[in-house]
Amino acid sequence: MAKWSVKDNDGRASGKRIYIQLKSGNSYLRSRKNERHLEYWISQPVDVYLVLRQQGEMSGDGTIRWMNVTRTLKNRKDKQSRQIVFEGHKLDMNEMWKVRDEFFPPAKTRK
Repeated sequence: MAKWSVKDNDGRASGKRIYIQLKSGNSYLRSRKNERHLEYWISQPVDVYLVLRQQGEMSGDGTIRWMNVTRTLKNRKDKQSRQIVFEGHKLDMNEMWKVRDEFFPPAKTRK
């Protein structure tokens, strides 16, 4: 698992971070027993984002998607379920800014 340290609005190290779990392949979530992963992810001191590289149907290029797996696990209705429905967003700079803005909302511009 990797970590991403988030900088504050002045570009300084903030001490805030998320963990990133990288996985590859379309079958990762549906063919593996994830119980030990779920317990590990939910026990971390900061949110864990699951990042999957999924194979494209028509091309050899994979799409990289991510989701906050900690939030998903904590908010699920069936707490006993060991299945994760991966509803990730395409990983791009806009998505990274959204996560960063959760820690440090953008400063309001003065008129």
